[in-house]
Amino acid sequence: MSYVQRELKNLKHKDMKTAIKTLFATALTAIVLTSSAFTTFAKEGDKNPSSSTVASGYNMIKVKGNVLVYLYLGTKENVRVETEQSETKVSFKREGNKLLINATGNERATVFLTVKDLKRIEASENAVVKSTGRFNLSLLQVFVQDKAKVDVNVVAQDVYTVVKDASTLKLSGSTDHHLSEKDNDSDLNVTHFAALKTDSSSPVFAIKIAGVSNSTTK
Repeated sequence: MSYVQRELKNLKHKDMKTAIKTLFATALTAIVLTSSAFTTFAKEGDKNPSSSTVASGYNMIKVKGNVLVYLYLGTKENVRVETEQSETKVSFKREGNKLLINATGNERATVFLTVKDLKRIEASENAVVKSTGRFNLSLLQVFVQDKAKVDVNVVAQDVYTVVKDASTLKLSGSTDHHLSEKDNDSDLNVTHFAALKTDSSSPVFAIKIAGVSNSTTK
């Protein structure tokens, strides 16, 4: 066999291996998952590695790690992940009516999350959560810690917020009653947020509003 023939054979072999790897990666990222837990691995060079439907029924989200979450209010729960780094991993797990989102990797992953209802946002470990559009809700609880950032536009009867550990919370919209707890190292921006009544107290992480238990741990 000549040198050219050998090289052509090797090239075909490499192309076949590449095709198999690409097909396998595509199958992993294109599959629609309806189980309570799943993990999305980014595919190198692909900014849209996954578009999946999460099991329905959650109205609380807990976000941590190197991830930016854009929140949308819609008629059907949905999640889409974008990242430009092949080693980035985003995991999702549903526990009761809470959706847990965790990201690992050097580059920040972006998650587009649509919810039908929202009662609580928890963000920690440098996570960033931003609402898209205004959320009209009966109540909203927001917990921000470990240098996380949350920016939410909400109109609700009751809003309860806890901000600690050099974290940042930006509120816009309005509420009848805002109960706020913040430590000295954190920032609460309410420049564009109107409240008929505002109460502030020392930071604790346990409360009940409208029958919703409100306990978090680091």
